[in-house]
Amino acid sequence: MKDTTIRTVDQLVEKLLAIRSKRLGAHLKAEVLLVASEIRPGLDAAIRVELEKLKQSKKICKTLAICLETIGGHIDVVDRIHTVLRQHFDEVYFVVPDFAYSAGTVLALSGDRIYMDYYSVLGSIDPQIEDAQGALVPGLGYISKFEELVKRIDEKPPGKAQAETAYLLNKFDPGRLFLLEQAKSRSIALLEEWLSTYKFKDWTKTETGQNPVNAQARRERAQKIADALCNPKLWHSHSRGIGIAELRGDKIKLKIDDFSEERALEEKVRLYYDLAIDYRNKLGARSIIHTERGLRRL
Repeated sequence: MKDTTIRTVDQLVEKLLAIRSKRLGAHLKAEVLLVASEIRPGLDAAIRVELEKLKQSKKICKTLAICLETIGGHIDVVDRIHTVLRQHFDEVYFVVPDFAYSAGTVLALSGDRIYMDYYSVLGSIDPQIEDAQGALVPGLGYISKFEELVKRIDEKPPGKAQAETAYLLNKFDPGRLFLLEQAKSRSIALLEEWLSTYKFKDWTKTETGQNPVNAQARRERAQKIADALCNPKLWHSHSRGIGIAELRGDKIKLKIDDFSEERALEEKVRLYYDLAIDYRNKLGARSIIHTERGLRRL
């Protein structure tokens, strides 16, 4: 696109977004996809279409860097997104300049590498379903409160738990509880599989004793991380952000790349992400995805 063809602010911004996407990709030696969206049905198909168009338009490299912002959503959609990504790319990096909560955390942990800085946060693995109005409802608190009530009923003498029993019957939907429990189990299973397969693939020796690490050890480490991220007592809130220091710390012990440690990379991440999010907000769009080919509103 020549400068003489740029006649609107939208054209100018999209031209600049394409330039900044390519610069970030050149630095990471990767194709770049920006996703700023709730993880709902349809996002997986949109990502598939955009990546297929990108692949048709040029010879792509086999590494993808996803600049991700999301409050989370459906774990089944995460699974389908993962299938799309691994169909087209051998390695997948996730760059989280701001936040990726809940199912977004599961998606980020499916990558070979994760880039964050001191401001970035992931979230607890809190499965969500839609309520009657279509809003996403976090589930770990719902499950935890149900288990607490059942325990209180079990601990009381027969006939002495009428109030708790009545509350349980009136407030808890068995169908919703089943869906949330299934989503939680699915999230843990995917985390265990993806962490051990991708994030830990190069973990062959322990850091301290330099002892060999086998597939079983990688799987057990992934399970501990999944259990920690699915424990509501550790994080207290669905929206509680878990920063890079905690992710690297003793509770979780994840290897996270800090993009702010490299000034040139930090600048490229911020210039691209900040412009894309500001443009989304000015468009009044709920969700966007972007590649160097252009921006798509969802």
